[in-house]
Amino acid sequence: MPYKWIVPVTITNGTSLSSVVDFLGGATRIGVIMPAAWTAASLSFQVASSSGGTFDELTNEAGTAVNPSAAVAAGAAFSLDTSGPLLSPFRWFKVRSGTSGSPVSQGADRIINFVFQR
Repeated sequence: MPYKWIVPVTITNGTSLSSVVDFLGGATRIGVIMPAAWTAASLSFQVASSSGGTFDELTNEAGTAVNPSAAVAAGAAFSLDTSGPLLSPFRWFKVRSGTSGSPVSQGADRIINFVFQR
């Protein structure tokens, strides 16, 4: 039977970037459940090799930001089939509302639930 875990990520009111989150790494499948209220924005990520390390933008080998879906929407669930494998090797994350060039501050505390399977 596959091992599953959920990691809630909070982006606080008036900000666009979460605090450090431990995704544990090594997931074979990743999903995301968006909160019922969400100030419209895509998601992007910063990663580091340790919880206190330097966080860098997560990009693919072409230098394009790993962005799971421009279509993430309030109150919906998404399977990250394309971007999930790009997130999987990393453990320490910061999750952003918007992108590094266009962050979107949330209008209230928002909790995004990431669902992992190994």
